[in-house]
Amino acid sequence: VERVRIEAGAARGVDAAMADGATLAVDASVVCLAAGVLATPVILQKSGIAAGDGVQCHGSVHVSARFAEPIHGYYGPTMGYAVLEFSDVAGGRGPGVMIENVSAHPVSTASSLAGFGAEHAARMAALPHLARSLVVMRDRTRGRIEADGALRYAPTREDLDVLRHGM
Repeated sequence: VERVRIEAGAARGVDAAMADGATLAVDASVVCLAAGVLATPVILQKSGIAAGDGVQCHGSVHVSARFAEPIHGYYGPTMGYAVLEFSDVAGGRGPGVMIENVSAHPVSTASSLAGFGAEHAARMAALPHLARSLVVMRDRTRGRIEADGALRYAPTREDLDVLRHGM
């Protein structure tokens, strides 16, 4: 979808570009635009609708830990629990971070560990001893998606401090 067609102040359809270069116009009584946080504002802006201000990124970082005993973090649910103690939603009075477990599957773990060659292989040999978590920040920073799709977002020191606290 390239743009939403607006007539008399209401969405009346969309104009799209096909993969083969052809164009397509679709009339619709209801238009639901769900192109994600980065593309939706761009399409709306191309349609003459103000959009893109106030974007939050909810920054996150994976943290890995090595335990003395094997814990086999690649078994079980991929995100089975969360630590809400530090959150600031649903009655939480923390600084605004949530810690979720994530599985230590070999591919995702390998891509998150530093090193190359033998150094990386040695780290991966410890896979049965590794656990991973995802630290998700509820940021206060507000950014903007520009009409060209560029994201303008610079987290504040306070937001980064919250993320460090979660780590």
